[in-house]
Order: sequence, then structure tokens, then C-alpha cells
Amino acid sequence: MQILHDRDCFAQNLGNAMLKNAKNSSNKNKLINDAENFVLKNLPALLLAVYPAGTKSTNEFRIGDLAGNPGSSLSICLQGPKAGIWIDHATGESGGILKLLAARFGLAMLNVDAILTKAKQHLQSADGNSPAHAVLPTPTHFAAEWDYLGVCGEYLYSVRRFEDASGNKTIRPFNKASSKYEVAPDPRPLFNLPGIVNADSVILVEGEKCAQALIDMGLSATTSMMGAKAPTSKTDWSPLKGRSIRIWPDNDDPGMHYARNAAQAALASGASECIILAIPVGKPKGWDVADAIAEDPNFDLTSYLQEALKNGQAVSADPVTPNNPVSTEVDSVVAQLNCHHAVINIGGQTLVMTECVNHKDEKEVVFGEFSHLKTRYANQRIIMQNWQGKDQEVCIADVWMKHQARRTYSGIVFAPQGAPAGYYNLFDGFAVKPAQGDCSLYLNHLLENICRGNQEFYEYLMNWMAHAIQSPNVLPGVAIVFRGSQGTGKGVATEEFGKLFGRHYIVFTSMAPLIGRFNGHLSDKLLVYVNEAVWGGDKSAEGQLKAMITDSHATVEQKFKDVTRVDSYKRLMFSSNEDWAVPVGKDDRRYFILDVGSVHKEDTEYFAQIDQQMRNGGSEALMYELLHRDLTGFNVRKIPQTPYSFELKLLSMDSADQFMYEYLRNASSSTWDIYTVKKVLHQEYISCCESVGKKHKHTASVFGKRLKKLLPSVDESRMMVSSHGETEKRVWHYVFPNLDVCRSEFEKSCKSDSEIWSL
Repeated sequence: MQILHDRDCFAQNLGNAMLKNAKNSSNKNKLINDAENFVLKNLPALLLAVYPAGTKSTNEFRIGDLAGNPGSSLSICLQGPKAGIWIDHATGESGGILKLLAARFGLAMLNVDAILTKAKQHLQSADGNSPAHAVLPTPTHFAAEWDYLGVCGEYLYSVRRFEDASGNKTIRPFNKASSKYEVAPDPRPLFNLPGIVNADSVILVEGEKCAQALIDMGLSATTSMMGAKAPTSKTDWSPLKGRSIRIWPDNDDPGMHYARNAAQAALASGASECIILAIPVGKPKGWDVADAIAEDPNFDLTSYLQEALKNGQAVSADPVTPNNPVSTEVDSVVAQLNCHHAVINIGGQTLVMTECVNHKDEKEVVFGEFSHLKTRYANQRIIMQNWQGKDQEVCIADVWMKHQARRTYSGIVFAPQGAPAGYYNLFDGFAVKPAQGDCSLYLNHLLENICRGNQEFYEYLMNWMAHAIQSPNVLPGVAIVFRGSQGTGKGVATEEFGKLFGRHYIVFTSMAPLIGRFNGHLSDKLLVYVNEAVWGGDKSAEGQLKAMITDSHATVEQKFKDVTRVDSYKRLMFSSNEDWAVPVGKDDRRYFILDVGSVHKEDTEYFAQIDQQMRNGGSEALMYELLHRDLTGFNVRKIPQTPYSFELKLLSMDSADQFMYEYLRNASSSTWDIYTVKKVLHQEYISCCESVGKKHKHTASVFGKRLKKLLPSVDESRMMVSSHGETEKRVWHYVFPNLDVCRSEFEKSCKSDSEIWSL
């Protein structure tokens, strides 16, 4: 009986405890809901009070970070079902309004009472007047306005574009009926509805400016309101039903992301087909329709569209599962991670790719295991229902990895001409947009100092540089070498050119990173500059360097990764104050070598003027100059002869070739003897090698073979000679042609000219 009594007491106590926990949980949930309702009801005023450095627009509030510093990286939605939801675009962190306030107040997330108390205190302390920055900010310059019309031409809405003093643009929806900036309509109409309603084919672009440029040229074009900044779900794509859509994307990652999402939205609305047009090779980052027309007022749009369509990418509709709808929060998470991450196959391994920005504000692409991504986002979780219908916390990395809309690539390439469908392209375009302007000081530096006033050398150098911009997918097979004293402007010439390439340009201060075993850092480079290069005579590395200049494929090896073979488009530039900068063989045509003048050596004022001009539009002007330079008939592999190239060839020559150069250079026609005893000539060669400290010396037979290869007309003959009254005997002689013929054959063998005899 006692046992039964104890059991009943235990059961009663357990029941009471469970009931108490349930009531506590219910009370806690009610407290959270009440707190959220209060905060959301007073959201704009509360944010202005809590974050005085923030800025407020119609449907969004922006601050720099969780601490409330000035900036715009962190955005908070003010209206609709997402009111109170925030995303820090710099760190990828996101959450609800209570989480945001808890971080600002330095409180625990579960301490709802304290969060609510702090919020009320901030509201009470506010004076009730909206601070100046809380009013919708008016940019310094009104740039343009576009009207959105209905199918019959009736007015629907407007979009206004503003630009600040730095050229940064802001797009705002505006209602002429109320003369107010208001929230964009929901759903948002497509631009130019009257123009596309009867069209069989429509060009979809990013932004009203680009769409209007095509409309003015007589084409049927459209865009979605707010472009890439707005989710495609906000737009009514139904007018595209049954139509063939050609998407002209901006030449950057957001542009391609928008193009893919817009294509899916159009196909889901019944578009007959969607093709993303191919961007021409060599166009800078961000290049779009308006840029194409600005570059060339006589732009042949018809030919461009035909070529872009031929090389374009047809988009297939993603599978749809209407019976398994995904929550808005999940969509937001997937979109958030898609901005920075993707799953990719590399060498048979499935890895997670992350796009980030380094300390130099340059884009970097890194690869890692999925476990690393889970660790990064382990503290960011959302509530989802499990298979039993119960709520559970799930890491956003897991949500993204299992979602069908996750960004995925079949592989990775570096292709300035455009990547195959399904492959990630490491090429981001050029870093500088072309614009007419003045870069004359830089160009004069190239002519007067780098090329020492030689117009032929200058024209080749400029054409080589233009070739890199106009045909980045064609390896030139020629490297540039600047020789000269320090402070003569070799680096200025190369650095200003390199800035056009952005992250596809890299600088080394020695040969080691260029020819070393682990060379993954070269896989996405178009221009490599080795500053103060010195060649040490490594024969094995010499072949590697030659192959790097001329071979269109390269082997890439990263630490702890398999060796892969990739396309190579890198151009090489060297500068040095040493005689032996690079290994140039006697018949080598891989190097264009210039001896830099020293007129402006260490002339700080001269170089400061160049720098100032390049910082104030000169880089854009240089890009324009190179992009529009006429290369008709230019053969990049036909290098002008420079007297400086032979000096480097001489340093790299075999000892027998070096000896014969000196032998021929010191000879004269009046004393030239066509008959020379073989043994005597070889002994002279041995003595010469010993006098300069050369350890490796050829045997007589090898020396003879190299001599005949160098001078094909040389023959051999046994002739009678006498010595000191002794009996004559037959001795082998070399039989040379006259001195002019010997020198001519030497020049031909070294791909040089007669100037080499006066060095």
C-alpha cells in the first residue's frame, strides 16, 4: 500500500510540475509576442531613438552595424510581413527585431522584460521631433525619371534616379498622383508595357536607363522596377507569357544573378524561352547597354545581338513543387547565402565556394569543406518544422545546402571569353571603365623614357597593351622586359597599366613565386609583373618560364590539392636594374626588351604629376585609348629588334657561342684568316673559359659541332703545315668563309642584326 501511495504522490507531483512548466512557457511566449507587437507598432520612432546615426527611407532603416555605428551595411525592414527582420550585409548575420535590440542593449535574448524596458526608456527620452537624417534624404542631383505605364498607356507609377557628388546612384519609386515618394506597388509592373504587349521577342535589361536606350533604338525592351535590388517575386512577369526573352545582363556577379532569377520568373510566367546573352570579351566589370552605346555612338546593335545570341546561354525552368511551399524566411536565408556561397565540383571533389572581400577591398574566391560553412553559421538558426510537425532550430547552412534553389556549379574556369553553361567564371572583367579623358603624361612617359623616344618601340608597346585589353583570351606569346636604374619609372609604367586589370593583376618581387611549385595564385591572373627580376641561370626553370609565356595551358598545383590543367591567359612583364633579368636564348623571340632612359631618374615632381593625372580620370582615359586602338594588321609575335635584347641573349648563351661572338667581334677584314687549326681554336676557347671562371667547357668534338651549328658555312680540311723547321704533316683545319659571311650567319642564328658588333 505504501508503494502505491508513493507512486500516486510522485505522479501528482510530476503532473503539477509539467502543468507549471506549460504555464511558464505559455507566459513566456505571451511576453515575447507582446514585446514584439509593442516594438513593431513603434518601430520607426524606436529605431531613430536607439540608432541616432541611422537613416530611414520609406520601407527600410539602415545603420552601419549591430553597435549602431554610421553606415548602411545593416538594413531593417519597416513594413509588411518582414517588418523588424534585419540583415547585416557585411557579416551575413540576420534575425528578428528583439535579437537586434538585445545586441544593442547588451542584454541576453531571453531577457525580454529588460529589452522592453530599455526600448520604452528610449522612446520616452526622445523629444518627439524626427531628426533631420530621419527624413527621406534628398540626394544632391536629380538625374532622370521614367514613367511606368499600363498596357493601354495609362499612368501607373514612376521611378526617379538621383546621383550624389561621387556618382553613386539612388533609385526611388514616386507617385505623380500624390506627388509623394511611396512604397512601390505590389506587384510591381514591368517597364514599357505598351511596347512589349504586341512584341514576339523582348530584351530584358537591368535598369530603366538601359531599357530606354534600347527603346530609343527601336527595340522592344523592358526591366523590372528597382532591378537587381528587388526580389523577382515582387514583379508581375505575366506580360512576358508566350514571348521569347533575351536577357542582356550587367557584366558583374549581381547582374548575372539577376539575369538567372529573372529568367526563372519569366519562364514560370509562361515565357516561351529565355536566353542570357553573352557579354563580349574584354568588357569591364559592370558594363551594360548604356556603356555599349556611350563607347561608340555608331554601335552596331544588330550585329552585337546576333553574336551575343549565338553565344548565349539558354535557361531551363527549375523544377517546381507547389505542394511543398517554402516559407519566406527560408527563401530569405537561401537568397542570403547564395550571395556569397555556392556548391562546386573541383577535381572530383564537392566543395563550398565563398566569395569575399579582402583587406584591399578586392574580391577573393576561396574553397572549403561544408563543415567549415556550418561552423561559420552555427550561431544563426531558424525555426522549421520537422517530419513530426514540431518546431526545431536548424542551422541556416543546413537549410541552404538542402534547398533546390542553392547556387551550384559543375566546375570552375577562368575564361575572359565567357564560361560554359553551369561553370563558375573566375574572370570578373576589368576594374576600370573606359571614358574619354587625358592620360597624356603617362603616354609621354612610355614614349620618351620607357622607349627612349623610339616611335617603333612605342607603337609595339602600346599595341601589346591594347592587345591585352581587346583580346584577353588570346595569349600573346611575348613578355615585356624593362631594364634600367632604380627610380626611372619602370614601376610607374607597369603599375598604372596593371590597375586596369584589378584582381587579375599580381606583383612579385622575385622569380620564386612565379616559377615555384605551388602556383594556385596564378590561376585567375591576366597580368603578372615581376619587379626587380634577376635570373640566376637555372636551366630547368628556364624551360618553365618559356612555357609560361607561350603555352595556352598551364598546370596548377595548390597545397594539399590535386594538380589540375587549366587554360592560361597570363601576360608577363619584368623590370630590373640587373643585366641578366630574364633567360633569353640566342634564337628566342619571346621577349621585347627595352632599356629605360634615366632623364627623370628620381624626379619626384615629374612622377607626382603623372600620378595626379591618372587619379583624376587618367586610368579611364588609358582604358579608352587601349580599347579603341586600331590593331588591324598587328602581329603581336613580330617583335621589333632592339639592341638590348642581344645583351641578354649573350648572357644566356652557351660558352662556345659566347666565345665565337667575341672571336668575330674582335676580328677585322684585313687580318681575317679563313684557315684556322682546329686544335689551336679549341685551345683558345678553353683559355677564354678559364679566364672568366667558367667551369663547364666543351670537348673539341662538341665545340666543333656547336661551331658548325652557329656558322653553317664552316668546313673542315686536312692541310700540310710545318713547325720550327720540322717535316710537314697534315693537320685538321677549320675553313671559314670571309668575315662578313660569318657575322651574317651569326646574326641569323641569334635573330639579331649588325648592330650587335658595335656593342
